[in-house]
Amino acid sequence: MLEGQALTLGFIRRRPASAARVLASLPPTDAAAFLAAIPARIAALAMGQMNPWPAAQILQQEEAMDGAALIRELEYAVAAKILRLVPPQQRRPLLGELSRRLRRSFELSLSFPADSVGANMTTDIAMVTQADSPAEALELLRRASRHALELLFVTDTQHRYRGVLRAVDLLRNPEFFTLADLVDSDCPALPAQARLDRVAGLDAWNDFSCLPVVSRGGELLGALPRKALRRSDDGVEAGARVPSLPESLLGAMAVSITGLTSLLAEPPARLARREGERGR
Repeated sequence: MLEGQALTLGFIRRRPASAARVLASLPPTDAAAFLAAIPARIAALAMGQMNPWPAAQILQQEEAMDGAALIRELEYAVAAKILRLVPPQQRRPLLGELSRRLRRSFELSLSFPADSVGANMTTDIAMVTQADSPAEALELLRRASRHALELLFVTDTQHRYRGVLRAVDLLRNPEFFTLADLVDSDCPALPAQARLDRVAGLDAWNDFSCLPVVSRGGELLGALPRKALRRSDDGVEAGARVPSLPESLLGAMAVSITGLTSLLAEPPARLARREGERGR
Protein backbone atom coordinates (compact mmCIF):
# COMPACT_ATOMS: atom_id res chain seq x y z
CA MET A 1 0.00 0.00 0.00
CA LEU A 2 1.29 3.46 -0.87
CA GLU A 3 2.29 5.72 2.00
CA GLY A 4 -0.40 8.30 1.16
CA GLN A 5 -3.06 5.60 1.06
CA ALA A 6 -1.96 4.20 4.42
CA LEU A 7 -2.10 7.70 5.93
CA THR A 8 -5.62 8.19 4.59
CA LEU A 9 -6.91 4.93 6.07
CA GLY A 10 -5.10 5.64 9.33
CA PHE A 11 -6.71 9.07 9.51
CA ILE A 12 -10.19 7.54 9.11
CA ARG A 13 -9.49 4.93 11.80
CA ARG A 14 -8.22 7.47 14.32
CA ARG A 15 -10.57 10.36 13.51
CA PRO A 16 -13.72 9.00 11.83
CA ALA A 17 -15.81 12.04 12.79
CA SER A 18 -13.32 14.42 11.16
CA ALA A 19 -13.17 12.19 8.08
CA ALA A 20 -16.97 12.19 7.95
CA ARG A 21 -17.07 15.98 7.92
CA VAL A 22 -14.63 16.17 5.03
CA LEU A 23 -16.47 13.51 3.01
CA ALA A 24 -19.80 15.25 3.61
CA SER A 25 -18.29 18.44 2.19
CA LEU A 26 -17.27 16.74 -1.07
CA PRO A 27 -19.63 16.28 -4.03
CA PRO A 28 -21.52 13.00 -3.37
CA THR A 29 -20.10 11.38 -6.51
CA ASP A 30 -16.52 12.06 -5.40
CA ALA A 31 -17.15 10.87 -1.86
CA ALA A 32 -18.82 7.72 -3.17
CA ALA A 33 -15.89 6.96 -5.47
CA PHE A 34 -13.45 7.30 -2.60
CA LEU A 35 -15.48 5.10 -0.23
CA ALA A 36 -15.88 2.46 -2.94
CA ALA A 37 -12.10 2.27 -3.28
CA ILE A 38 -11.30 1.48 0.36
CA PRO A 39 -12.28 -1.50 2.55
CA ALA A 40 -15.94 -1.35 3.57
CA ARG A 41 -15.14 -1.78 7.27
CA ILE A 42 -13.06 1.43 7.16
CA ALA A 43 -15.51 3.31 4.93
CA ALA A 44 -18.27 2.48 7.42
CA LEU A 45 -16.31 4.15 10.24
CA ALA A 46 -16.68 7.49 8.47
CA MET A 47 -20.17 6.84 7.08
CA GLY A 48 -21.42 5.95 10.56
CA GLN A 49 -20.33 9.36 11.88
CA MET A 50 -22.01 11.28 9.08
CA ASN A 51 -25.28 13.18 9.14
CA PRO A 52 -27.82 10.76 7.58
CA TRP A 53 -28.80 13.21 4.84
CA PRO A 54 -25.39 13.59 3.13
CA ALA A 55 -24.71 9.91 3.87
CA ALA A 56 -27.82 8.99 1.89
CA GLN A 57 -26.76 11.29 -0.95
CA ILE A 58 -23.42 9.47 -1.10
CA LEU A 59 -24.99 6.01 -0.83
CA GLN A 60 -27.19 6.77 -3.85
CA GLN A 61 -24.05 7.25 -5.95
CA GLU A 62 -22.58 3.87 -5.01
CA GLU A 63 -22.97 0.75 -7.13
CA ALA A 64 -25.37 -1.68 -5.46
CA MET A 65 -22.63 -4.11 -4.41
CA ASP A 66 -20.50 -1.38 -2.84
CA GLY A 67 -23.46 0.26 -1.14
CA ALA A 68 -24.62 -3.05 0.30
CA ALA A 69 -21.12 -3.72 1.64
CA LEU A 70 -21.31 -0.41 3.52
CA ILE A 71 -24.79 -1.19 4.87
CA ARG A 72 -23.60 -4.55 6.22
CA GLU A 73 -20.73 -2.88 8.08
CA LEU A 74 -22.87 -0.14 9.67
CA GLU A 75 -24.82 -0.59 12.88
CA TYR A 76 -28.37 -1.57 11.99
CA ALA A 77 -29.97 1.55 13.47
CA VAL A 78 -27.50 3.81 11.66
CA ALA A 79 -28.03 1.98 8.36
CA ALA A 80 -31.82 2.23 8.75
CA LYS A 81 -31.58 6.00 9.32
CA ILE A 82 -29.62 6.39 6.11
CA LEU A 83 -31.76 4.02 4.04
CA ARG A 84 -34.91 5.91 5.01
CA LEU A 85 -33.52 8.89 3.11
CA VAL A 86 -32.77 6.90 -0.06
CA PRO A 87 -35.62 6.95 -2.65
CA PRO A 88 -37.33 3.52 -2.99
CA GLN A 89 -36.26 3.01 -6.61
CA GLN A 90 -32.61 3.41 -5.60
CA ARG A 91 -33.01 1.54 -2.33
CA ARG A 92 -34.22 -1.71 -3.94
CA PRO A 93 -30.93 -2.63 -5.68
CA LEU A 94 -29.04 -1.99 -2.45
CA LEU A 95 -31.37 -4.21 -0.43
CA GLY A 96 -31.20 -6.83 -3.17
CA GLU A 97 -27.51 -7.35 -2.42
CA LEU A 98 -28.19 -8.12 1.25
CA SER A 99 -29.03 -11.45 2.83
CA ARG A 100 -32.71 -12.36 2.79
CA ARG A 101 -33.02 -11.96 6.56
CA LEU A 102 -31.37 -8.56 6.67
CA ARG A 103 -33.26 -7.34 3.61
CA ARG A 104 -36.59 -8.37 5.12
CA SER A 105 -35.72 -6.65 8.39
CA PHE A 106 -35.04 -3.36 6.62
CA GLU A 107 -38.14 -3.66 4.44
CA LEU A 108 -40.38 -4.11 7.48
CA SER A 109 -38.87 -1.18 9.33
CA LEU A 110 -39.13 1.11 6.31
CA SER A 111 -42.68 0.25 5.24
CA PHE A 112 -45.79 2.33 5.92
CA PRO A 113 -49.48 2.02 4.95
CA ALA A 114 -50.35 3.63 1.61
CA ASP A 115 -52.67 6.22 3.17
CA SER A 116 -50.22 7.19 5.89
CA VAL A 117 -48.03 10.23 6.26
CA GLY A 118 -44.91 8.06 6.04
CA ALA A 119 -45.89 6.59 2.68
CA ASN A 120 -46.37 10.06 1.17
CA MET A 121 -43.48 11.95 2.72
CA THR A 122 -40.39 13.05 0.85
CA THR A 123 -36.95 12.17 2.12
CA ASP A 124 -35.34 14.87 -0.01
CA ILE A 125 -34.78 17.25 2.89
CA ALA A 126 -31.87 19.21 4.28
CA MET A 127 -31.23 17.99 7.82
CA VAL A 128 -28.75 19.33 10.37
CA THR A 129 -28.09 18.70 14.04
CA GLN A 130 -28.01 21.24 16.84
CA ALA A 131 -24.29 20.53 17.19
CA ASP A 132 -23.54 21.56 13.59
CA SER A 133 -22.09 24.98 12.89
CA PRO A 134 -23.83 27.61 10.73
CA ALA A 135 -21.10 27.09 8.14
CA GLU A 136 -21.93 23.38 7.94
CA ALA A 137 -25.63 24.18 7.65
CA LEU A 138 -24.88 26.59 4.83
CA GLU A 139 -22.92 23.92 2.99
CA LEU A 140 -25.86 21.51 3.23
CA LEU A 141 -28.14 24.26 2.02
CA ARG A 142 -25.88 24.94 -0.94
CA ARG A 143 -26.11 21.30 -2.02
CA ALA A 144 -29.83 20.84 -1.33
CA SER A 145 -32.26 20.41 -4.19
CA ARG A 146 -34.18 23.52 -5.21
CA HIS A 147 -37.48 22.54 -3.61
CA ALA A 148 -35.76 21.66 -0.32
CA LEU A 149 -34.32 25.13 0.17
CA GLU A 150 -37.05 26.77 2.24
CA LEU A 151 -36.43 24.85 5.48
CA LEU A 152 -33.63 22.99 7.16
CA PHE A 153 -34.81 20.42 9.69
CA VAL A 154 -32.93 20.39 12.98
CA THR A 155 -32.38 17.30 15.15
CA ASP A 156 -30.42 16.44 18.27
CA THR A 157 -27.44 14.11 18.09
CA GLN A 158 -29.80 11.11 18.28
CA HIS A 159 -31.65 12.44 15.20
CA ARG A 160 -34.78 13.30 17.16
CA TYR A 161 -36.65 16.26 15.68
CA ARG A 162 -36.13 19.59 17.46
CA GLY A 163 -37.41 22.25 15.05
CA VAL A 164 -36.84 23.95 11.73
CA LEU A 165 -34.52 26.62 10.49
CA ARG A 166 -35.64 28.94 7.72
CA ALA A 167 -32.93 29.40 5.14
CA VAL A 168 -33.46 33.14 5.05
CA ASP A 169 -32.89 33.39 8.83
CA LEU A 170 -29.64 31.47 8.54
CA LEU A 171 -28.38 33.81 5.84
CA ARG A 172 -29.26 36.91 7.84
CA ASN A 173 -27.29 35.96 10.95
CA PRO A 174 -23.55 36.03 11.57
CA GLU A 175 -21.66 32.81 12.11
CA PHE A 176 -21.16 33.27 15.86
CA PHE A 177 -24.79 32.28 16.34
CA THR A 178 -25.43 28.59 16.98
CA LEU A 179 -28.18 26.68 15.23
CA ALA A 180 -29.91 26.27 18.58
CA ASP A 181 -30.25 30.08 18.74
CA LEU A 182 -32.01 30.21 15.38
CA VAL A 183 -34.23 27.11 15.45
CA ASP A 184 -38.03 27.53 15.27
CA SER A 185 -39.60 24.90 17.53
CA ASP A 186 -43.19 25.91 16.65
CA CYS A 187 -43.30 23.79 13.50
CA PRO A 188 -45.22 20.65 14.57
CA ALA A 189 -44.07 17.16 13.67
CA LEU A 190 -46.38 14.57 12.09
CA PRO A 191 -46.31 10.89 13.13
CA ALA A 192 -45.31 8.72 10.18
CA GLN A 193 -48.14 6.31 11.03
CA ALA A 194 -50.85 9.01 10.99
CA ARG A 195 -53.41 9.02 8.17
CA LEU A 196 -53.26 11.86 5.68
CA ASP A 197 -56.88 12.88 6.28
CA ARG A 198 -56.12 13.33 9.99
CA VAL A 199 -53.42 15.94 9.38
CA ALA A 200 -54.94 17.82 6.44
CA GLY A 201 -56.71 20.40 8.62
CA LEU A 202 -53.76 21.51 10.74
CA ASP A 203 -53.30 25.28 11.05
CA ALA A 204 -49.57 24.79 10.53
CA TRP A 205 -50.16 24.37 6.78
CA ASN A 206 -50.88 28.11 6.68
CA ASP A 207 -47.31 28.84 7.77
CA PHE A 208 -45.26 26.01 6.28
CA SER A 209 -45.20 24.37 2.85
CA CYS A 210 -44.06 21.11 4.41
CA LEU A 211 -44.07 19.59 7.89
CA PRO A 212 -41.55 17.21 9.47
CA VAL A 213 -42.37 13.52 9.78
CA VAL A 214 -41.15 11.53 12.78
CA SER A 215 -41.11 7.95 13.98
CA ARG A 216 -42.79 6.78 17.19
CA GLY A 217 -39.53 7.56 18.97
CA GLY A 218 -39.40 11.11 17.62
CA GLU A 219 -36.69 10.42 15.04
CA LEU A 220 -36.86 12.66 11.97
CA LEU A 221 -37.67 10.59 8.88
CA GLY A 222 -38.60 13.15 6.24
CA ALA A 223 -41.19 15.82 5.47
CA LEU A 224 -44.75 15.87 4.16
CA PRO A 225 -45.27 18.49 1.43
CA ARG A 226 -48.55 20.39 1.47
CA LYS A 227 -49.23 19.28 -2.11
CA ALA A 228 -49.32 15.64 -0.96
CA LEU A 229 -52.65 16.39 0.73
CA ARG A 230 -54.40 17.10 -2.57
CA ARG A 231 -56.02 14.37 -4.61
CA SER A 232 -54.98 14.21 -8.24
CA ASP A 233 -58.45 15.36 -9.36
CA ASP A 234 -58.62 18.24 -6.88
CA GLY A 235 -59.23 21.70 -8.22
CA VAL A 236 -57.53 23.33 -5.24
CA GLU A 237 -54.76 25.62 -6.32
CA ALA A 238 -51.37 24.74 -4.96
CA GLY A 239 -49.66 27.14 -2.61
CA ALA A 240 -47.14 29.47 -4.17
CA ARG A 241 -43.80 27.80 -4.75
CA VAL A 242 -41.00 29.20 -2.66
CA PRO A 243 -38.45 30.68 -5.06
CA SER A 244 -34.95 29.25 -4.98
CA LEU A 245 -32.17 31.34 -3.47
CA PRO A 246 -29.84 33.01 -5.97
CA GLU A 247 -27.17 30.64 -7.17
CA SER A 248 -24.61 33.33 -6.80
CA LEU A 249 -25.34 33.56 -3.09
CA LEU A 250 -25.39 29.82 -2.56
CA GLY A 251 -22.13 29.45 -4.44
CA ALA A 252 -20.40 31.60 -1.82
CA MET A 253 -21.39 29.29 1.01
CA ALA A 254 -19.00 26.41 0.37
CA VAL A 255 -17.01 25.36 3.40
CA SER A 256 -13.26 25.13 2.84
CA ILE A 257 -12.05 21.53 2.60
CA THR A 258 -8.68 20.90 4.19
CA GLY A 259 -6.64 18.09 5.71
CA LEU A 260 -8.00 14.83 4.35
CA THR A 261 -9.01 16.22 0.97
CA SER A 262 -5.47 16.16 -0.34
CA LEU A 263 -5.19 12.53 0.63
CA LEU A 264 -8.33 11.61 -1.29
CA ALA A 265 -6.66 12.34 -4.60
CA GLU A 266 -5.10 8.88 -4.92
CA PRO A 267 -7.49 6.29 -3.47
CA PRO A 268 -6.55 2.59 -3.48
CA ALA A 269 -7.51 0.59 -6.56
CA ARG A 270 -11.19 -0.36 -6.74
CA LEU A 271 -10.18 -3.89 -7.69
CA ALA A 272 -8.45 -4.34 -4.34
CA ARG A 273 -11.67 -3.37 -2.61
CA ARG A 274 -13.71 -5.91 -4.56
CA GLU A 275 -11.21 -8.70 -3.92
CA GLY A 276 -11.17 -7.81 -0.23
CA GLU A 277 -14.96 -8.03 -0.06
CA ARG A 278 -15.02 -11.43 -1.76
CA GLY A 279 -12.46 -12.79 0.66
CA ARG A 280 -14.30 -11.83 3.79
